Amino acid sequence: MKQIKSKYYEYEWVGKGLLEPRVTLGEGNTPLTWSKRMGAWIKHEEMNPTGCFKDRESAMVISKAIELGYKKVAVVSSGNAALSTAAYAQKVGLQCMTYVPEKTSKAKKQLIEMFGATIHAIPGFYEDVYRYVVDHPIQGAWNVTSGQNLWRVEGNKSIAYEIFEQIGHSPDIILVPAGNGGCLAGIWKGFDDLVKIGKTTKIPKMIAVQVEGADPLQEAIKQGKKWVNLMNVEDSVAEGIVAAESYCSPKAVEAITKSGGYVVSVNDKEIVEALQMVVSQESLVTEPTSAAAFAGLKKLHRTKESEIVVINTGSGMKMIDEIMELIAKQEHINDKMKGRYEI
Repeated sequence: MKQIKSKYYEYEWVGKGLLEPRVTLGEGNTPLTWSKRMGAWIKHEEMNPTGCFKDRESAMVISKAIELGYKKVAVVSSGNAALSTAAYAQKVGLQCMTYVPEKTSKAKKQLIEMFGATIHAIPGFYEDVYRYVVDHPIQGAWNVTSGQNLWRVEGNKSIAYEIFEQIGHSPDIILVPAGNGGCLAGIWKGFDDLVKIGKTTKIPKMIAVQVEGADPLQEAIKQGKKWVNLMNVEDSVAEGIVAAESYCSPKAVEAITKSGGYVVSVNDKEIVEALQMVVSQESLVTEPTSAAAFAGLKKLHRTKESEIVVINTGSGMKMIDEIMELIAKQEHINDKMKGRYEI
């Protein structure tokens, strides 16, 4: 396990004039470990303070909110971004208003409240909540939602800086679970930064993993568009990446196409199987949203020589009851299928 505080981390802040004021809970510097079984590196974003890559984004947007003089922030989230924003806002005494789907896990809601934020649980999918906030803007609050606030994407660039130093060069492929696509877009921008300052000539292929039936990036690229709005979106165990329209789609599509990447779509069965595999083989409790990336790894167009980094975007510790139930159901199904074919 190699850990390193990237010397390019400050570049992210200095380049944007954001070195001071700076809000941090110690995000970043997450481990990168090699999985022999998978033949891939795992970037452990679940090791961030609130257990998710969103902490990198929150450090950026809350720092900017302080700089601009805001006293209140608002965020739409499927759970992790709201939790992270609440934690960073509380650190500096900002009021935080969060808007989440009703089905957001109980544990995440409890943690959001623990950090002093206000929760508004709204029926429907993420997009329903997003549109509600756009149609009902919160007076005096800065909207720090992904897609509405481009500073969030900037926060994810440091993932690229760290990967570059931990491996010693640019890998061939970066695999990222994607709903809005902000994490993927930010990592691509980070490698683009490294090219611009002459540290590398190579940008990895950016591979987005989405849920079948809720994969607007897949459809946008198929149709040669920057943005599509899907009808009749399917729900999924990977609640964090269920999307009818990806609000960072233009940037995500640019990242995927310019890097020579593509989108892999996976279903719930594949996600739960990947979740089981990661727990049993890697002793890693990941959330279903992150498990989608490991499911996508199985479908990847790869050679033995391909150097791949899978971004484990979030910890499963915040929804452990739901994860244990998913695994138990899948094991029951597997037992039934096994019995059907045994003589």
